[in-house]
Amino acid sequence: MCNFAPVELERIWDAVEDHVMKHWNVGRGKKSANAPKGILYMTLAALKHCGSWETASAMFDMYPSPFQKMVKKFVTMLDPCLCQIFELDEEGRSTIRHLTLTGKTFANVPCARYATDVTFQQADRPVGGYNDAKMYYSGKHHLYGLKVEVSVIPTGVAINCTDWEAGSMADISIFRANKHFHTPAMQKRPGEDTINCTDWEAGSMADISLFRANKHFHTSAMQKRPGQDTINVQGPQADRYQHDWAVLVDKGYQGLQDEFRTIQPKKGAARGPPLTADERSESDRISHDRVQVENYFGRLKKLWGVCSHKWTWDRQTYNMFFRMCVALTNFRVRCCPLRREDGEYYLRYEERLIKLGLDIEEAKRLKRQQARDSRRARFVLRTRAAIRPANTSNR
Repeated sequence: MCNFAPVELERIWDAVEDHVMKHWNVGRGKKSANAPKGILYMTLAALKHCGSWETASAMFDMYPSPFQKMVKKFVTMLDPCLCQIFELDEEGRSTIRHLTLTGKTFANVPCARYATDVTFQQADRPVGGYNDAKMYYSGKHHLYGLKVEVSVIPTGVAINCTDWEAGSMADISIFRANKHFHTPAMQKRPGEDTINCTDWEAGSMADISLFRANKHFHTSAMQKRPGQDTINVQGPQADRYQHDWAVLVDKGYQGLQDEFRTIQPKKGAARGPPLTADERSESDRISHDRVQVENYFGRLKKLWGVCSHKWTWDRQTYNMFFRMCVALTNFRVRCCPLRREDGEYYLRYEERLIKLGLDIEEAKRLKRQQARDSRRARFVLRTRAAIRPANTSNR
């Protein structure tokens, strides 16, 4: 049903059973006739296949309206519990000291605590005028949609995801807006200054806007914790950010190094000399570690149709459904670690979105061209009709 083995579904239920039994079917109002465990499986199926509520409810022989109300109410109740167990608790456990002692730091950039990137999902064009809709238009994908920033540690588990932002918002802006997470998450903790994080060469930065928008997360997540100042943190910008760990980003965060300790692949100048062999090798090392977040996006999109298909549900519930999918993906990563195939799936997903956007733009262009041709033909006919009577009268 959801690429989960029966024993894995049982483990999910065991983790949330106490919370569900305490908060489900309580208070006033009509009680659900379905068992809580059954509703959990119905919810997973709805997240997996997405589509319309009519399609999802038909799988369980239920009417769409009560099925939709039941699933939304259940997700609203379950979302905080899943996020706490599979996301927030993981962020608290996965310190640099823990990752180093277990040998699970990034292979090439061990002084980086996590990697951050943004994923895009197509959505319906917002109602209203052009000024209202253009905020959701992504120039890269040529589609209307939503963006979410996700931070992934070396073990392949996400420790933070932001609320959705409009598709036109830059990656660096989202990073800066998530400062409340990044600042404490990047801080060193007590006792981490004695850990050897090996030396590393500095790189350059790109795509800064969305990262800056997520500044409230990055500022807290990147701060060193008490006792972590004794760890050997040799690496890029170690002298400038003595109390912070690094975060891996892509080339879209250019200029963010003035605010955060970020590491990104080297970006060559548009009209400058090509990168040297050492710079290309350095960029490859960074990309090799940062690809973990792309692998995570691939697993997320592969598991849950609600995160990969075109979003047609209520936009107000997007954050709730996305957070739940992230928490469940974290559980799945624990059972089956991320693989290169996940990253390849995400690249194909991005290519499919871009191709879809280009096809839509081409269809609009052809439609406009046909309208212009038709208008030109009508103008020629009217001109000829006006000239013909004049020639007849002259005779």
